[in-house]
Amino acid sequence: LEIGDQAKYIEAEAFKGCTSLVAITVPSNVISMNEQVFSGCSSVRSCVLGYDWNGYGWNYVNGKPTRLDVPLQSQHSFVGFQNIKELSIPSTMTLVDNDFHSMPNLETLIINEGVNEVAGCFFDMPKLKTVYIPKSITKFRGADNWGVKSIHIPDGKLKNIERTSIGGSFSNFKNMTMFGCDSQVLETFEGLNNNPKLKEVYFAHLVKIGNTSINRNESLEYIKLPDSLTWIGDDSLQRGKLKTIDIGNSITHIGAHFGSQTGDDINWTPTWEKLIIRNTVPPYWNDRPTDLTNRTIYVPDSSVTLYQEQWTDVASI
Repeated sequence: LEIGDQAKYIEAEAFKGCTSLVAITVPSNVISMNEQVFSGCSSVRSCVLGYDWNGYGWNYVNGKPTRLDVPLQSQHSFVGFQNIKELSIPSTMTLVDNDFHSMPNLETLIINEGVNEVAGCFFDMPKLKTVYIPKSITKFRGADNWGVKSIHIPDGKLKNIERTSIGGSFSNFKNMTMFGCDSQVLETFEGLNNNPKLKEVYFAHLVKIGNTSINRNESLEYIKLPDSLTWIGDDSLQRGKLKTIDIGNSITHIGAHFGSQTGDDINWTPTWEKLIIRNTVPPYWNDRPTDLTNRTIYVPDSSVTLYQEQWTDVASI
């Protein structure tokens, strides 16, 4: 399927059920495609989007097809391509919720330089082996069930990695052993849940870990969090096998049930054996557990007395 250079709009379900379609080219002159355009096109192996293609949503206004502003764009719905193996996202495309998902044979995903935001995309790609995330990305929300063994996000403009409606970003990766982010401006992280083989996590810079993040990673035993970190949200770094948690020197807030195994018992038993806090000023720790048998908290030598005075409930351990 090659769409001509005069076309501007493609209506919903225009090519629905074209099961013999194997290759699609969408040129830059197409400024809008409504929902489920290629629904059921299960044989597509190649999808090429024009270099400047953006694909804004559209709707009828006063009987005429009218291009919408970016916040109101509809889904483009490149979903259900059962056999596609390689996908390249154009540099000018604005991604919206549910644009790309359910591609069980996709092996390579390239998000080209120039893409600024990923919003609720890229779910259910269990064979995905190679991913390129550009330096131009400022916000990432999505990614679930990929087949990659490692993720590396280069230093660039990335400020926020956010939750989606189904959970945290970069979650349910069955083969991933390493996650690293070199962004020097990352402010918020909400993700990394249920990655059973994850062993190494690295952040060059991070200010806040959101609620219910970095959970259920059964192979992750050690994590070092950067000096830039000031806030850890509720119910984070829990329900796994974390034995050592090393927190940098700027932490001011630790949320409730931090580092615990389960919420089924009243004490929220910690998983960690060693907790290292490098701030010389004791941070606020909401709902701190009192039963810390066989646990050790390390603090700066110069601040031991200060910690004992402020954390009287655990001063003896």
